[in-house]
This record gives sequence, C-alpha cells and structure tokens, in this order.
Amino acid sequence: MPTLVAPLAVVKFSEEHPELLPPVMAAKALSVVEDHQRSFRMAVEAGVKIAMGTDSGVGRHGENGQELVLMVQNGMTPMQAIVASTSSAAQLLHLDQNLGTLEAGKLADVIIVNADVLNDITKLGDPANVKLVLKGGQAAKNTLDVAVPALAVLA
Repeated sequence: MPTLVAPLAVVKFSEEHPELLPPVMAAKALSVVEDHQRSFRMAVEAGVKIAMGTDSGVGRHGENGQELVLMVQNGMTPMQAIVASTSSAAQLLHLDQNLGTLEAGKLADVIIVNADVLNDITKLGDPANVKLVLKGGQAAKNTLDVAVPALAVLA
C-alpha cells in the first residue's frame, strides 16, 4: 500500500501553511518523493500485489482519488489502479467476502463517474466527476438526473 500522495500532501500543506509545519518536515517529505515513486515502479514491474490506501489525516479527505492518478503516472494501467483500489484492497483487509467486487450478496459500495476513466484516470481523481456514490447500497451523493432507490441491492 504505497500511499504515493502522502509526501506530496505534506509538501502542499507546508506551502499553504508554512507557519504550521517546521521546514525540516517539508524538506524530508520532498526528499522522499522520487525514491517513493521509483520503489513503486519497481514493485509494479516485479508484479508485487498492490492495494490502494491512504495515510488518513495526511491529505484532505475526498482527494484520495489522486492516489490512482499517481499509481498510473508511475507504472500501473488505469485498470490495475482501479483493481488495487477495490478487490485488492478488500483482499488485503480480509473483507473480500463482503466487498471489493460487484457480486450478488456483497455490499453495494459503488461510484459512477461521468468520464472514461480507462482513457483518463485523472477524471476519477476529480470529485466533480463523481456523480453517484452508493455506500452500503444507499446514495451518499447523487448529482444524476435520475433518482436512485433508497436501497440499491445487487441481486
């Protein structure tokens, strides 16, 4: 679980709030970016199983789609990044019996994006493109022109 966005988020935060973060911390974060990305590329090339995750609290909530963008920029295909974010992450957490793939009987955590993310993964990283979020089968966000049932169930 590489969390490629973590050091970049620290750098960004230090630029936006230099009074809150000691310069040594910003410098350390900046110094690891290239090595972090290089080790990720080596892992992808070696076929290491990768799951997408986050260092919660380092970056802003709702911006974790940027991790997929960085995964693709550093060697994964868009589909590999999506699989790392869904089924591979569920397997890592031993939750793959209940989530991670769209199957009957599993929790319906789904997003619908207004874009072809396999051709441009950056569209997935932009919350404005996310039109529907189902969490446990219930709409947590819906900017579609159609209503979604109160509970969507995979049958």
